[in-house]
Amino acid sequence: MSRQMLTPRGGSFLSMKILRLFQSRLFRQMCTASIPQQYEHFFQYTSGRWLWDEEKELRERYRKFNVDELKRIATESVGAKSCVSMIKLNEGGYNKVFKLVMDNGCVAIARVPCPNAGPACKTTASEVATMEFVSNHLKSNQRIRSKI
Repeated sequence: MSRQMLTPRGGSFLSMKILRLFQSRLFRQMCTASIPQQYEHFFQYTSGRWLWDEEKELRERYRKFNVDELKRIATESVGAKSCVSMIKLNEGGYNKVFKLVMDNGCVAIARVPCPNAGPACKTTASEVATMEFVSNHLKSNQRIRSKI
């Protein structure tokens, strides 16, 4: 089974090489714009504490990204006009998970990897392959709309 993913438009497949190029360009766009102070809690790890070397652990999980660009990509991927709310659902040791609610009622879930998660191309490829396997073999209706 090849490791490919559905495009936001649905139906057609992209090769992994094109997908990685797409991901790297979008990730650079997401990280370059100015960041309002109101989003600082999105970037920080807030789900736990450490008994030793807490500052190092917090630094490893701090990820600054362009919130407005993430909203734009999510909005575009579900065919909405705007994102009306974005909340941090949860975060683990390697990812932050957000719920984005659109003006048309659609809900998108976005995962932003922390810097300590490893190379994005490998972690993303593994997750896409796993989701496709589950979707194909367990008849799930969940689809990947866009992966950055």
